[in-house]
Amino acid sequence: MKFRISAAIVFVFTALAGAAEPPHGCSAVLLLGPDATAAQRAAAQMLKADLAAEGVRAMEIPAEEADAFGQAGILSEGGLVVEAQGGDAGLKISDGASGKAVKNYGVRPPAAEKISPAPVAPVKKKKTLKPAAVLGERGSDKKNHIGLTLGYSSLFARNKDSFDALPAGYPGGSVAYDPNRGRFRLFYERVLSEKYSKGIAAGKELGGSVEYEKGDSPLSLEPERNTATLYVIRRITRGFGLFAGAGADMYSYTISDPVVFSGNNAVHSTFQGEASGAHAEAGILLGAGNFSLRLGLKQILFGDPGDITSNFTGGGPYAPGKYRLILKNGQTLDFKAAGQPLASNEKPFKPDLGGKAVTISLAYAFSNW
Repeated sequence: MKFRISAAIVFVFTALAGAAEPPHGCSAVLLLGPDATAAQRAAAQMLKADLAAEGVRAMEIPAEEADAFGQAGILSEGGLVVEAQGGDAGLKISDGASGKAVKNYGVRPPAAEKISPAPVAPVKKKKTLKPAAVLGERGSDKKNHIGLTLGYSSLFARNKDSFDALPAGYPGGSVAYDPNRGRFRLFYERVLSEKYSKGIAAGKELGGSVEYEKGDSPLSLEPERNTATLYVIRRITRGFGLFAGAGADMYSYTISDPVVFSGNNAVHSTFQGEASGAHAEAGILLGAGNFSLRLGLKQILFGDPGDITSNFTGGGPYAPGKYRLILKNGQTLDFKAAGQPLASNEKPFKPDLGGKAVTISLAYAFSNW
């Protein structure tokens, strides 16, 4: 006889010890139809092993060779008959003599085959460089840095201005300028990547005075600057990099004392002026820890200074009021009331604090996060 077997079920004999009494006979017949799946046949083999452990000899014959249950019972010699049932019923275990089902014989799913996972070769992590600190080795895991810079520059090529015209009007004198300038700035830098950082620095610059001296009569200009620079750093190695940036400058300055050169004795306040400018700077950076040394070249552009003015309170031919400093005939100093138009031979006195300079700065980052 043939039975329809469900391919989704696997069966295993549980235990003979649970039977109320030993089964009839000492043999069993296993009937498996041609539709039995590999899983069902494996379950029957496990059942045969369990029966053998209890001293029951099991014989497997194709179901189509047992024409009737009685024949299977004869073959089992009154022992057990194991049939494959249709649907999800599994294996039916019956007494070969009476045909009654032996309920004490159950089936259980076979232990799942333990499959060891295939060994996985460890993945070798690609070594990546941590973002290098802006200043050498300082906190490679830090992206933000705040610090201060002390710097120095020397103007090796100064732009010409009205001071250079004075020797023609006042012979015997000479123009001298102090090329040295100092600067104190605070900076903030942000690491963008393994190679690049950006920053901003702002502070003050002092120095760079200009003077025309004839005998005991000096005419001198003293400047002060507020400056700010945006820049980018390109790191080549941990302790070496390049930087480049540009920024703006705001100048204020005083000039004393042009009245002496004019030959007048006017009483007046200090001549003062203001101007704006710009600069560009680039160079190399040498870093170690939180410190870096920066060497560069700087181009300074000095803007239009406008009027340089003073308040006259009396003396000489000038009525009290506000006057501006002018250059007359391109070589001598004079004064013109503020707001009064200039003659064709007159123009505002214009200093120029621009030029080319070499720079050196020491930076220290005191805060990193």
